[in-house]
Amino acid sequence: NGLLDGRTGDWYIRFDTRRIAQKHGLPLTIVISRYDLLDTMADSLPEGCVSMGAEVVSYEHLPSGGVLAELDDGRKVEGDVLIGADGIWSKVRKHKNRGIPGFIENPTYAGFTCYTATCDYQAPDHATTGYQVFCGLGRYFVSSAIAEGKTQWYAFH
Repeated sequence: NGLLDGRTGDWYIRFDTRRIAQKHGLPLTIVISRYDLLDTMADSLPEGCVSMGAEVVSYEHLPSGGVLAELDDGRKVEGDVLIGADGIWSKVRKHKNRGIPGFIENPTYAGFTCYTATCDYQAPDHATTGYQVFCGLGRYFVSSAIAEGKTQWYAFH
């Protein structure tokens, strides 16, 4: 793996992710659909653990090792962990990182638009190429093999 010049075939840089993955019996990449990940996480929890339709206003770590979260509907809920899967404007992330040098409290548009999809295709070299990144002036394209003979791709411009 590495960065390869698509026109000349010359390597800009190479890095060995293959050896590390093989040493630990892992595939070169592990990509899972966001929806499959959310379903897997939710399905593994006991009934009543997931709270939808309320936002976290603040939270605190408890001496017992758990977390107490205050929700915007006034409820306070306690748990072992708090998973902040609430996107780029994450209130959980903002609360966690407040005061850390370099933390950008309000994300700004980086100038890229991203298109993504999953398709029924598996590249012939998927077992030896973890992912591919094609770079161009002001744009790039990423493809990665995922489970069940599918490829996930991202196009940025």
